[in-house]
Amino acid sequence: MATDNPIRELEQVMQRWATWAAARDDGGLGYAARTTLGRVMDEGITGAAIRNQYHSYSHDAPLEETIERSVSQCPEHLREVVVKHYLDRGTVTQKAKDLRVSLGKYYSLLNNGQYWLHGQLTVVGILPLNT
Repeated sequence: MATDNPIRELEQVMQRWATWAAARDDGGLGYAARTTLGRVMDEGITGAAIRNQYHSYSHDAPLEETIERSVSQCPEHLREVVVKHYLDRGTVTQKAKDLRVSLGKYYSLLNNGQYWLHGQLTVVGILPLNT
């Protein structure tokens, strides 16, 4: 399926990875990087879509571990922003401040990281090849 915005597909995959990473880091007892309620408020998705979006931790692990490996291979200056963006709480302004970069630089690095990851996740078959 080709799309005009390949980052939209990446966003869905990365949000899934962020939820998995949050559960992995705290044994599944804490809060995900983006809560279900937050998704409903942001995206207006239905309860059925929410239930179908998440599977058991063990079922997701192979996909999420592949994403994790791709993130870990991302160039360091891009990886730092990508990890901060998807895994840390707070506003984008606060995240940029934490990384000691301007907001414009933050978005530039994030965009470059997203396109880099999109390429990697396409190569390993997680994202479709956009034509």
